[in-house]
Amino acid sequence: MDHADARQRLAEAFIEPSRLFSLTMGTGTADAELRDHLAGCESCGVEYDALEGTRRLLIAAAPDGMTAPAPARARVLATVCATGTIRRAEAQHA
Repeated sequence: MDHADARQRLAEAFIEPSRLFSLTMGTGTADAELRDHLAGCESCGVEYDALEGTRRLLIAAAPDGMTAPAPARARVLATVCATGTIRRAEAQHA
């Protein structure tokens, strides 16, 4: 697994509740590959730590049962997906 793949998986996992945390606990081959990459790659490990820290802050800040309106959620998810696409394109040119 390379940097672009690892960061794409992290970005995709961040948008689903508890998926980011479960990446480090999952039993699938892809989860194991990501854990191996994170263990050996300082920059991707830093990325994971930042996303996990943000996830924890968002959970702590949101009241129980709070959900975003569907249009707002769609905009956020579209932005996250677009950012991932930009990262993939940048990684290909690096």
